[in-house]
Amino acid sequence: MAACGANAASLLRLWRTDASSLLSGDSRAIVSGTRRLTRVLIAAQVGCSLVLVVGAVSMGQTLLHLRNVSPGFDPDRTFTVSVDATGLVPRDSASEYHGRLHDRIVAAPGVLRASMAQLGPLTSATTVGSVDVAGVPQAEDADRMVRMFFVGPDYFETLGMPLVAGRGITGQDTRDRSRIAVVNDRFATFFFGTPAAALGRMVNKDVRIVGVAADAHYSSPRDDVPRAMFVPYTPMQRTHMTHLVRASADRPGAMRTVREAIASYDARLRPKITTSEDLFAAAVARERFFSVIAVTVSSLALLLAAAGLYAAVAYAVSQRRAEIAVRLALGASTRAILLLVLRDPFVTTLIGVALGIPGAYIVMRSAASLLFGVAAFEPVTVAACGVALTGIALVTAAVAARRATGVDPVDTLRNA
Repeated sequence: MAACGANAASLLRLWRTDASSLLSGDSRAIVSGTRRLTRVLIAAQVGCSLVLVVGAVSMGQTLLHLRNVSPGFDPDRTFTVSVDATGLVPRDSASEYHGRLHDRIVAAPGVLRASMAQLGPLTSATTVGSVDVAGVPQAEDADRMVRMFFVGPDYFETLGMPLVAGRGITGQDTRDRSRIAVVNDRFATFFFGTPAAALGRMVNKDVRIVGVAADAHYSSPRDDVPRAMFVPYTPMQRTHMTHLVRASADRPGAMRTVREAIASYDARLRPKITTSEDLFAAAVARERFFSVIAVTVSSLALLLAAAGLYAAVAYAVSQRRAEIAVRLALGASTRAILLLVLRDPFVTTLIGVALGIPGAYIVMRSAASLLFGVAAFEPVTVAACGVALTGIALVTAAVAARRATGVDPVDTLRNA
């Protein structure tokens, strides 16, 4: 509202100014009170613009940092197929149902590897369980909590998730319903010190650790890596499963053949196929949304601030034509006239930037939870935004100030 008020006031005064008022003795400057109000409003515009620009830059840096985070697996040529057989198959035979579907998917042309899991990668849904590790007492209940993943054979190979020790889960493990588990590096290091020391150890009395996988981001690239344990899916009898597929070369072609294989297996199924890129985009959807909002609002704020400065400078030039004509007649250079006209908007912009710094500090500290890899308040970012904003303001003011250099001293003073 302040931004619109400043722009409208300056433009309205410029529109209503006539030749006689421009050349009167009282028109050497804008009325003192009105000038002060205009400066305050424009300074407020600049301050708000600085806050919004800093927010937009910080959110842009957040998205850039998130894109550079390695998920811990290889998303190249991978996609997920979400299959819900609820109501189509008895629950006590769900594991066998999905096992047979898995075989169909593996045999589909263009499929290099395939596996399945209760939950696909980069999903907000989680399953948490507690563990008891033989010979490792836990001081707090929180130490016993781990992320649980119920997965099929070749899970780590399909996702390209490296194993740092031992082996993965095989088809034999799922067929025999073996009481085995693969844990991640964070789990092994926390409970046993090293990945190698975790192999062969027992969890929950009868679950044997056979492998250690490298750490990965399971829900979002911004989340800390939790302690995780992967066990065969077969004992769980879940009707909803996510099949993971790695294409041999042509991913769109593999997606088509997988859909055809599912339809030939059970025409009642309605699979949802999602690429790894779409999964990542969904995982950072909140950050991307706020980034778009910040860029849009900051752009509008910059436009309003530039319009306000342009209108204010243009009006000031129109009011000071007689003064400028006298200065030119007395030998003032074009450079001196421009500096005279630009002095006020430059000072006003600096005041606005100074006012915006504490505002940026307060706002960014409040929005710290949205940032990733970016400090809540970075002086370098604020300084760079302040310099850029000042430069934009000066360029805008200079465009309006060019009118002052076109004043004809002879005609202006003859008509005064």
